[in-house]
Amino acid sequence: MNRTQLITQLQGLNDELDQLLKALDSYAHEALNKPPKEGAWSVMQVLHHIKLAEFYSYKYCEKKLSFKPQLSKVSWQDNLRAKLVKWYLQLPFKVQAPTNMSGSALPTESQLADLEAEWKEQRKILQQFFEDLPEEYIDKAVYKHPFGGRLSFAGMLDFYQAHFRRHQRQIWRTVPE
Repeated sequence: MNRTQLITQLQGLNDELDQLLKALDSYAHEALNKPPKEGAWSVMQVLHHIKLAEFYSYKYCEKKLSFKPQLSKVSWQDNLRAKLVKWYLQLPFKVQAPTNMSGSALPTESQLADLEAEWKEQRKILQQFFEDLPEEYIDKAVYKHPFGGRLSFAGMLDFYQAHFRRHQRQIWRTVPE
């Protein structure tokens, strides 16, 4: 994996995000902010959850690299764990989200346009991070997934995609017809 491939992978994620947000733009504010049942997340809360997961993943990597750590090159085991994380997120099992990305961390009401602007800015910052990333870290196991362990940046973006797609399915089950 090289820098150009990382940025291309991120652009693919941006395209998927744009498609989802464009589709959701036709729904009423109330519909996007109404939980489908007691204790469930509204569409907007699901979107905030995904955005927060990406934000905290990026911030972890940013902080980790600020120490100029000695990191190991991504191994076949790291790549296998990345594939297992992707596979696991395709399964229908409910997963308990970390508290800083669920519950009171999610607003009870928000505007789609505001979330879109914040998320796109967050993605621009991530792209700049990749553009400025020292070459020596591109193929290192920097990112630490909560149950997947150490992954490369490509593995982190694979997680972003699998996580996004998992919750996209949830969104389409949640949004009123």
